Amino acid sequence: MPVVNGGRSNVKLIVYNSAGEEVKRIIDRELEAGSYIAEFDRTNFLRGVYFYKFTADDFSETKSMILLK
Repeated sequence: MPVVNGGRSNVKLIVYNSAGEEVKRIIDRELEAGSYIAEFDRTNFLRGVYFYKFTADDFSETKSMILLK
């Protein structure tokens, strides 16, 4: 498979509440291929179930997380 954009991808990491509303956009930019660490400041969030969606070009994955305080 050919490398697109010299190994760069349009990457998004977005957190949604249980109602499906976007509550935090952690990453929304073009990145080089590789491993990254993203920090999520949850100070102003209530405990409960949230969903996060990771998108990179044509790939997309959504998972759930539980925030405990």
